[in-house]
Amino acid sequence: MAREPDAAGQLQDVRRAFDKLTGGQVKIEALAAGSIVPPFEILDATHKRVIDGGHGVAYYWVGKNKAATLFSGTPAGPFGMDHFDFLGWMNEGGGMDLYWEISATMPALPALQPLEVGDALDRR
Repeated sequence: MAREPDAAGQLQDVRRAFDKLTGGQVKIEALAAGSIVPPFEILDATHKRVIDGGHGVAYYWVGKNKAATLFSGTPAGPFGMDHFDFLGWMNEGGGMDLYWEISATMPALPALQPLEVGDALDRR
């Protein structure tokens, strides 16, 4: 199956994967952005159980922690790390530790996905 190029398509990929991996027991309803809560309120809405989870990008979390932008694609765009550098930093250079430290300051757990897409999952 070909990967979708944008965030909405990637969410559809995740939805299909959850359906397949759980034999249909876990259903993800993919709705248009802002149809339940505004994008910058996904973490709070998940924490308050308005929604079970949400799909967004890490720079939406900057209001919660300014360092969240480090997890939006590759920091500094074409003039900084490329995707391989970013993955190396995440896995070998302390990036994942920083990610968990930042996640602890958020009302819901932001889960990393392909480099430009993040989700909010209820911590409870």
